[in-house]
Amino acid sequence: MPPTFLATVPSPFGSAIELNYMLNEEWRAKIESVQYSTDGVPFRDISLGKILNAAGVMVIIQPLPPGTYTIRIKATGYSDVNVMVTVGP
Repeated sequence: MPPTFLATVPSPFGSAIELNYMLNEEWRAKIESVQYSTDGVPFRDISLGKILNAAGVMVIIQPLPPGTYTIRIKATGYSDVNVMVTVGP
């Protein structure tokens, strides 16, 4: 089972999104993609070079305009994880 996430946006401009989760090394090693979507727009990949994934914290350095987003994390052999994030005021 994938971990549960808690999302925070430390910057009001959405320049970084921080996802905190209970560490699961097996799941973490099998991450194949991280994507985002908003308002019914198809999911777009976030370059793995813009993701810092340390033990229990994933930081996505992808500037996003204000809005509500779904971040989807796909890991081989696990259900997708969908995290809702609000950026902006």
